[in-house]
Amino acid sequence: MNAQASTVPLNAATRAELSAAVLAVDAVGLGGAVIRAPRSDVSEAFVQRLLALLPPDTPQRRLPLAIADDRLLGGLDLAMTLARGRPVIDRGLLAALDGGLLVIPGAERIGATLAARLTQVLDTGSVQQRLGDRVPARLAILAIDESEPDDEPVHGAIADRCAMHLTLDAQPLLPFFTRDDVRAARERLPQVTASTLHLRALVETADAFGIDSLRAVRAALRAARCVAALDARTHTSDDDLA
Repeated sequence: MNAQASTVPLNAATRAELSAAVLAVDAVGLGGAVIRAPRSDVSEAFVQRLLALLPPDTPQRRLPLAIADDRLLGGLDLAMTLARGRPVIDRGLLAALDGGLLVIPGAERIGATLAARLTQVLDTGSVQQRLGDRVPARLAILAIDESEPDDEPVHGAIADRCAMHLTLDAQPLLPFFTRDDVRAARERLPQVTASTLHLRALVETADAFGIDSLRAVRAALRAARCVAALDARTHTSDDDLA
């Protein structure tokens, strides 16, 4: 059944469902999302809902914040090197996630070094492996912000690259999209266009709110195109932009 994405009333629960569907349509292109929730089970429900909409073969991992560079970027696998008597390179977590989703619980604790590693991958879609080559690593991140009101939020460089910033509440999600809806929208997305008027509206809105990052405009445009694709259209509407 076609879900009429642009006509669904956007209360908290349906906004979360629409956001999950939009991310499932173009997760890598949108960079991902920053999620805040009152409890861990609420954020976990969103993670599971997103995974239920993504293609079943989508790779996904959770990021330990204390991960070593060799494990993150790829490097010498010492145990296998000793066992085989020749250098063996571990692909690393990011390369293994090419085309997939990286879930980061406690993302507000990401330090500057790890943030730099992640933003480079998000910007280039690749990773330079230690002792190896540059390899594809096109991925999206789901940064779960578990900070208290007085704590530092998610690192700005990470947040700036995530198209979605969601504050969830304890209401159950209301599933109204299917994996088939998302698959059809993915196939339709390359044909979805936005008018010059719509692009100008996004630029002027960003300017009015003092947003000087073009990433925000590009992210809003990509999200609007995803909503149109979910609604089985090839042109964005005013509702998509809103």
